[in-house]
Amino acid sequence: MGRCVAAVYAKNPSLDLEVIVVDDGSTDETAKTARAASRPGFKLLQHTQNRGKGAAIRTGLAVASGDIILIQDADLEYDPADYEKLLAPIRSGKAQVVYGSRIKGHGNKHSYERYYWGGRLLSVWTNLLFGSHITDEPTCYKVFKVDLLKSLNLTCEGFEFCPEVTAKILRQGTPIVEVPIHYYPRSMEEGKKIRWWDGVKALWTLTRLSTSFNIFLIAVAVRLAFLGLWVYKDLGAVYGRDLYYSLAQNWLGWTAPVAMDATHPPFYTLFIAAILRFFGGPNPLPILWVQILLSAAICPLILWLGTRLVSDRIGRLAALWIAFDPALIFFAPQLQTETLFVFMEMIFFVWLYSLLEEKSLTETPSPSGRGGGEGICGWFGLGCLGGLASLCRSVIAAYPVVLLLALWRMKGPRRIGLPFVLLSMGWLSPIICWTARNWLKYHEIIPISAQMGWNLYEGFTADREEIRRRPYEMAQEVTRLGITDPVLMSNYFKNKTFTFIREHPAASARIILTKMCLYWRPWPYDPHPFAIRVLLSIYFSGLFVLAGYGIWIIRAQSALWQPVYALFLYLTAMHSIFFTSLRYRLPLEPFLCLWAAVGLDRILRRSER
Repeated sequence: MGRCVAAVYAKNPSLDLEVIVVDDGSTDETAKTARAASRPGFKLLQHTQNRGKGAAIRTGLAVASGDIILIQDADLEYDPADYEKLLAPIRSGKAQVVYGSRIKGHGNKHSYERYYWGGRLLSVWTNLLFGSHITDEPTCYKVFKVDLLKSLNLTCEGFEFCPEVTAKILRQGTPIVEVPIHYYPRSMEEGKKIRWWDGVKALWTLTRLSTSFNIFLIAVAVRLAFLGLWVYKDLGAVYGRDLYYSLAQNWLGWTAPVAMDATHPPFYTLFIAAILRFFGGPNPLPILWVQILLSAAICPLILWLGTRLVSDRIGRLAALWIAFDPALIFFAPQLQTETLFVFMEMIFFVWLYSLLEEKSLTETPSPSGRGGGEGICGWFGLGCLGGLASLCRSVIAAYPVVLLLALWRMKGPRRIGLPFVLLSMGWLSPIICWTARNWLKYHEIIPISAQMGWNLYEGFTADREEIRRRPYEMAQEVTRLGITDPVLMSNYFKNKTFTFIREHPAASARIILTKMCLYWRPWPYDPHPFAIRVLLSIYFSGLFVLAGYGIWIIRAQSALWQPVYALFLYLTAMHSIFFTSLRYRLPLEPFLCLWAAVGLDRILRRSER
């Protein structure tokens, strides 16, 4: 302790310091060595027994008389020579809170990999919950305006002080400024006290203090209530389900093998199989529970996006809107790909905008090798996530093409070239692996599913009655022709569709334009009861109007929204050719709610004047 106090004074000769040492029940000579190194303005406070870091900080805070408070651990893992740059943003009036970031400090080492990645996990979790963009939440170097810190009503006793103060600062809308610092880590043998359970406590502290967690719980409750209705009314028998559940049981060896298991994109099948295996039986209810959690988790994800792209108020309003959105609620308890896909899509956009916020899109490698590697891995990992999403819903497979144009407009060709190459490589990786598996098993090139041509022809009509008849007519046609191989069926109907387009371009154009309009219709079709269809028509009409108004309000930031606009145009175009069921519009629902929240907020603010 004496060495630490001496270093604080020696490395900051120009600062008017009030050094407060809190002896938290030490049994060594902490107090004696601290007094020996003291100077005027020094204060020593003592606990009779060890109470923890949070309690020690509150004890010191109670007697602090300065305007700014800086937290310093006694082990000198953090260098007091960094005080000047830590204090600068507050002294200049640019910030009220400053964190010293070990991640931004070039050349910093770390004692253990688990501590490094644990800290990164805490930072990512903080950013998701509060819409922030900090890199080092568990840093010791936290600097505050004293009045602000005293107003937070801190209660934690131990290491949870860090997540508690971070959560309460961000929850009230105060931004955290980060500056790079030096870091000299200790090992366990040298006395490092942090343990893995402190990380678990930190995650829970951040979660319980976040607005997004409360909205998440509301969303879970609403979806569980609907699940109860779904089971009670046996609505699964009314709305049906795809073959994924049967394929998952086949993969697990619980049913007889099928001739072809690549008829559908595989990721949702894998998702179901993993849950069934974990719970040890074919009961579908655990799958629905997990999907309810994923559907509810869209709320904190949209809160992050709304906060980063518009404002904290808009993020909270959009998250609350999604908690009660009927479309997202309706599909949560269904054995369909939609809920998993929308969750993956939202993770993709949160990750994408996090990468786009970096000063350099791939970062310049630091002397430790951390910076550039994370930028490269980030874009490649983002691409892998997109590739897995393509194996969940094949319609998204070509999205990188339009995403490139959007990023080109946002950042320019020089800055986006390498990131896009990395993203594309990652995107193709899962698809190539699945294609290779299918080649080894079936000696057929099946990139995503063996039914793409079938689905294309089945949905290429605007006549609802024809859509209902067509699957049966197609089955009769291939039976008559003696075609039994799913790949040959797909190729046959793909060629039949293209032949129709070539021979009837005007009719094809009318079909595409009609389907484009139907994709954005506000009314659902049967088997919904008439009253439900009317109510949903009113809801979706209002959603579209408010979302359109919101887009007009944020038109000055249109460049920021290019990737999202590209997704809207892409899915609209794709489903003008393939099926136009309203469930295929679900990936756009979170963004519609976000823009509608912008429009509604403007209306509410004007009504308050």
